[in-house]
Amino acid sequence: MGRTAPAVERWIELPKNTFLNLPADKRQRIIDEALAEFAAHPYRLASLSRICQQAGIAKGSMYQYFADKFDLYMYLMNLTGQLKLQYIKKELDTLPEAADLFALLLAAAQGGLKMARDHPQLQRLGDRLLHESDEFLAQVMAGFGGVGDATMESWIQDAHKRGTLDRRVRPRLAAYILQTLFMGMGRDMAAGRIPRDDVLPMLREVLDIIEHGMRRRPRPADVDNEEVNLG
Repeated sequence: MGRTAPAVERWIELPKNTFLNLPADKRQRIIDEALAEFAAHPYRLASLSRICQQAGIAKGSMYQYFADKFDLYMYLMNLTGQLKLQYIKKELDTLPEAADLFALLLAAAQGGLKMARDHPQLQRLGDRLLHESDEFLAQVMAGFGGVGDATMESWIQDAHKRGTLDRRVRPRLAAYILQTLFMGMGRDMAAGRIPRDDVLPMLREVLDIIEHGMRRRPRPADVDNEEVNLG
């Protein structure tokens, strides 16, 4: 129960049937050219005309496949999301059934980093999104229906049931804090402020702080010293 990943089906943004009925090689060519364009330019500067030109199709044909530029963009984002979820699920499946919340979070991060390594073009698309305006980012995230928040809340609720998390921790608030953390680290990584190789070690430290707090925890030697001083 604690290893549940978001349902992939909820991320699917289907284009028009005219696109789905195209020969596979033509569909892939359109996807590849659209991905290259959106990964290279901010959304507002990405050009549907350039995509059509590079893909060798008429612009009018593109509107038979997708309603508009945003529809095409969301289709690519959802393809990326589906693939990322597959990587995350693979990492989650390596964990024991009794894995705690913090092991799940680390496994999810590891899956995302592996996808970025194996599919750099898709990662560039995701990095580009993190540099968009807050309004555009919110619009895109709304298209995913809150899948990430719901999954994190379910993990926290499961930790409550297992007795491994303080029941005073509100799932929605905790999910908000964790999602904000992941988003902030993602932005810093996309901007080059955090090297990708440093993300997991840093995340382990941050999660340790969240799990145990910032208050000084006495080590065995500290306890001994306190007892001596009291004597």
